[in-house]
Amino acid sequence: MHKAAFQGNPLLVSRLIELGANPNAQTETGATPLHIAAAYGHFTTISYLLQLGSDPFIKNLDGDRPLDLAKFKGRLEFMCVC
Repeated sequence: MHKAAFQGNPLLVSRLIELGANPNAQTETGATPLHIAAAYGHFTTISYLLQLGSDPFIKNLDGDRPLDLAKFKGRLEFMCVC
């Protein structure tokens, strides 16, 4: 799931969730697929994740939400979909 978010592959993200993947699964650093998609500016993937149940309020181990990462990286389009 995280790799699909990193690659900006919304169709794979959607399929993985259909197959039972957790859209809020966290890595060892606390990153969710939404954190990753937001950090890399994958707008369509962000939209899919939000529609499919990703929680935009989960914080990673640094205390950052996906929106915080998007703002830090200058990915302002993320703010439009939240």
